[in-house]
Amino acid sequence: MGLSEALVEVAAYHKTSIIFNPKKIGSEATFLPDETWNLNKKLSYLLRATDFQFELTDDQIFLYQQHQIYGYIEDSQSGERLISATVYIPSSGQYAITNEYGYFTLTTIKESIDIEVSYIGYESQLMTISEDQMDRPRVLTLTPDNEVTAIVISDALIAPEQRKYIEHN
Repeated sequence: MGLSEALVEVAAYHKTSIIFNPKKIGSEATFLPDETWNLNKKLSYLLRATDFQFELTDDQIFLYQQHQIYGYIEDSQSGERLISATVYIPSSGQYAITNEYGYFTLTTIKESIDIEVSYIGYESQLMTISEDQMDRPRVLTLTPDNEVTAIVISDALIAPEQRKYIEHN
């Protein structure tokens, strides 16, 4: 029996629906798990040789693959890695900030995703990362923004009683 058929049969046995893309699962042959096993154990057994994970709700099984978006952010002119640059996924609000090596990593279950890459003093970039570009290292570049003249950091929008002051002698 193929893996897709086994998954559908297990879902039917447990009177629940299952959502997955059969083209992504493939037709790998498998055996049905022992009927005495609970649903969680059966799914773990069936998916053990794949990169799929599952989520159970009261009446539904959702299969998904996690993808990694990772790599470095660099200055487009000098190649210098940018520390504390931001990689943001607008659709989910998820973000990562590059470490002291300019490295970032994000995890998503989507097959294609829009990200925004930004850094103070540089032009922000909005780009789409497709599934074939995920799960491999990437070098993203930002171009310096010559229009930035000053950056002001202020606590003016914070109520006076909530401000924390440091005394300097």
